[in-house]
Amino acid sequence: MMNFSKQLREQRKQLGLTQAAVAEGLHVTRQTISNWEQGKNYPDLTMLVQLSTVYQISLDSLLKGDQRLKDSLERGRANHAFNVISGLVWIMYGLIQAVYNVTNIGDGVSGYLNMAITMVFFAAFTYSEYVAPFFLGISGKTYNRLGHRPDQRPSLLWKVWLATTLVLVVSGLIFSWVLVVRQYYWPLLLGAAGVNQILQKYMWKVAG
Repeated sequence: MMNFSKQLREQRKQLGLTQAAVAEGLHVTRQTISNWEQGKNYPDLTMLVQLSTVYQISLDSLLKGDQRLKDSLERGRANHAFNVISGLVWIMYGLIQAVYNVTNIGDGVSGYLNMAITMVFFAAFTYSEYVAPFFLGISGKTYNRLGHRPDQRPSLLWKVWLATTLVLVVSGLIFSWVLVVRQYYWPLLLGAAGVNQILQKYMWKVAG
């Protein structure tokens, strides 16, 4: 049975389609189609469904022919679950900091407990950054340079999140003299980071 990339290439030719025509229909770049046909990377499940329709190939046939495609989809699902857990950790840490700031309990056992929680949080953050390239199926060097797969670009949701975060940062700097802002500024940023992690699956889309 032909693998995924060969199926796409052969079926496209049988249908008399060019890479440019397919790319236009799927709202992606021609280079993206070329990369799929060469097996350099793989689409996510949403795009795979669209490919099945355009190429008139069943999903079952596409999946059976390539174990690497299955592995890529499994990594994608695992990555989403990992990001949700990571996002919840960010949000919980933000809530802990909010309570800590409001109650002003900075001495004794509570202070050491907060320090321990902070250390655990940053250890978890470091670990998540370490394993992210594996989930995305890219090298650590590429991840450090881009932070995402080369065939992806920011979605509208990512731009909205970025604008919201910038507003939080700027307003926090401007109104840092207000007590309420000082108490909730850091927790709000942590919460925004948590939302970003949870919605990471929708923050990026195949480059168009």
